[in-house]
Amino acid sequence: LRKEQGFEITDRIKVSIEDHASVLPAIESYVDYIANEVLANDIMLVANPTDAISVDLLEGLPLNIGVKRAVS
Repeated sequence: LRKEQGFEITDRIKVSIEDHASVLPAIESYVDYIANEVLANDIMLVANPTDAISVDLLEGLPLNIGVKRAVS
């Protein structure tokens, strides 16, 4: 998603993930790890992420994820 948005590899980002019961436990358990791996200042679960891209996860479950450059 970073590449599609034109971000540099070192850019800090904000991630909005569609709030879905199938991913909630994993996000809650691993939010710090995920944030560190993707250089996210913030990871939010929201009903409708803005400027989202649909990503197929978990047995074909489409999940909308939005990524924005974080303000320093």
